[in-house]
Amino acid sequence: MKVDIPVDIEQLERCAAGYREAGKDAQALPLLTRAAEMLAALDPLRAAEAWRQAGCCAVRVFDVNTSVECFHRAIALLVPTGAPATLARLHNDLAGACVAACRLGEAEAAAREAERLARSARSV
Repeated sequence: MKVDIPVDIEQLERCAAGYREAGKDAQALPLLTRAAEMLAALDPLRAAEAWRQAGCCAVRVFDVNTSVECFHRAIALLVPTGAPATLARLHNDLAGACVAACRLGEAEAAAREAERLARSARSV
């Protein structure tokens, strides 16, 4: 089923992509988070990707706690899809962000989950 997405979300995504390509992650971050919030009910997969990109931007601007939160939001949206390979990558990203945030217990748990999901994805 195709969902009509308001143009302003697409504009946010394009602007964020331009900022990211220019290395301006601090400017891309609020655009990506806004797009993700707007997409959550309309297109959870796109919302999860926007949260993932926001998490990557947040790491690059040393906002590691925001990064962790962004990756958690992306994972929450993807869990119902049962996409183990994508979830494994997100858990791996989360583990890296948790290390950067000195949240080592959470990093270890995320890394273990990434490994479990990656093994699950290979067996499918």
